[in-house]
Amino acid sequence: LQVLERDERGFISTVSTVLATGGGHCWAIVYALMIAVLMQVVRFKGVHDAQAVPWWVGWAEKLSSSMMLIWTLAGTAVAYIRIIQVDEQMQGLPFHAGPDGFPCPELLQFFQSPRFRWFVMAVYRLSGMVLFLSIFLLAVCVLIGGGSATACDVCLAIAAVSFALPHVALSVRPSSGDARHGDPVTDSLLAMASEAASVGPQLCVILATADIYDKMPRWHWVLHALTTLCFVLSVGVCAWLPAQREGMAVAPALHSLCLCLALDVAAMVMLVTVFPVLRDWLWWVLVVVQLLFIAALSFKPVREPIVDMMEPIMPFQSSREKRFSSGLRDGLRGAMQVLALISACAALGGAMPDAPDTRPTAYDVAERYNLNEQSYTYTDHDVPDVTPDAHRDDVEMDYGFEMPWLMLRWQSQLEAPESEKLLEAAAQSMGMTRTDVAAEEMLVPNRVMLFRFSTPIALNESSARQMRWHDALSTRHEAIAGLAELKFPAQLDASMCDRISTYYAEITELGEDYNATAEEAEMLAQPAFSGPEGVDSRDAYHHACMSWHVYRGDYHSGYHEDRDHEGYRDYYHHAE
Repeated sequence: LQVLERDERGFISTVSTVLATGGGHCWAIVYALMIAVLMQVVRFKGVHDAQAVPWWVGWAEKLSSSMMLIWTLAGTAVAYIRIIQVDEQMQGLPFHAGPDGFPCPELLQFFQSPRFRWFVMAVYRLSGMVLFLSIFLLAVCVLIGGGSATACDVCLAIAAVSFALPHVALSVRPSSGDARHGDPVTDSLLAMASEAASVGPQLCVILATADIYDKMPRWHWVLHALTTLCFVLSVGVCAWLPAQREGMAVAPALHSLCLCLALDVAAMVMLVTVFPVLRDWLWWVLVVVQLLFIAALSFKPVREPIVDMMEPIMPFQSSREKRFSSGLRDGLRGAMQVLALISACAALGGAMPDAPDTRPTAYDVAERYNLNEQSYTYTDHDVPDVTPDAHRDDVEMDYGFEMPWLMLRWQSQLEAPESEKLLEAAAQSMGMTRTDVAAEEMLVPNRVMLFRFSTPIALNESSARQMRWHDALSTRHEAIAGLAELKFPAQLDASMCDRISTYYAEITELGEDYNATAEEAEMLAQPAFSGPEGVDSRDAYHHACMSWHVYRGDYHSGYHEDRDHEGYRDYYHHAE
């Protein structure tokens, strides 16, 4: 509507208008912050469950949701009061007795009573202030409440606080009508809040969903951090150099409006791309209705009644000469909006589904190995407690069987520790319980325990759960620091198994005539396989790969194509 009426009308800059639009944008800020917290829980605990977050995080989310509901109801009541009587000149519905003596309904009199109007306005202002303050609590939750905060989470918290700060300051300042007109502090706060609301909600949604798969390139981190920095500076510069004073109505430039609309679309597409469950039939209906409504607004006879109804907050523009020009402010705002759009495009590219992986898997090269199964001692497999209730046909699940095994190589001074002790330490280092992991092989001569996760999880959340073991080794978690060789790889890799098996096969066949290829030289140069103990570590990894191939061969021979639970039971009967 502002794009179509930009030549004649503009939204007025008042405290009540800015607070109303800011409160309407809060849903996106709160939603983005809670997405970030829940995704941290997925990365840190391997479960996607709101009950897994700390109690005070859930309390903060409930506070925000409750205040948003109360603010919406109170705002609706305020709007209804103004509709039934706009002013004393009787521009709304009749308030006093009409010419025929019919009295005004008592309900309308109650709505127009000073006490009720004061009460509704007080609830509206108080709930709005608490709603803005709750954003600070959720920002703290993002930083310390869910687990390990990523670079995008930090940028999200900074952007959310930058949005909430001027709105909180405006909501706590007393309103005294025209007496505050021209107050420089109010002008600065209005400029800050308006600038924060123009890009902040879209930026928060983009930042919350950009690193959802935990695979974002580092240059994306730099781009999002630079965009957040420009956003904060732009809000600060608008406080120093406000574009207009309170009470003025000047429409933004066309390019600024178009960039904001593009960010709206990008944020919406990011949400439905990262969370496909939102893209249901109701979503498509809403999209079609919105497109039809936008098309209808392009006809002046259709939008004229709407514009007339919005006259109090969207009057005819003030003189553009009254707008305070500043090259620094306008240049920084333009750079921030362009960077935000580039960040949105980069995030959308990273959120798109990956192409199918056509590389050969470890199972494909299993027959290259010269296996001697008698040289290994296999432990009993722990059967996970998989019930029909845990199996869902509409979600592809990872039950821990087909993913490459995790590895723990205990230190040489330890004498063959029991698997239970190692599993307990591994589970503790990942913030899990002992029942969440299961041992597959104990390669005692190589000092390697091969294990996996035993609890089912959605397949698109599996990689985040596996990364917790990688992080435990890389950060030298205290639970495993005295047990594990921290340089040894955390998990089997199909490509690495392929390389190392080819390496051993060629050495056996060629002997002294063997010359390492570039890929094999790169493999041998890795920290885990270099140094005095490199040969021993290489042998251990090679034996782990062979054990995995034996397992996968037995597993697929008893696995049902329909992925039912009996397929797992058949596998274990076959192995026995």
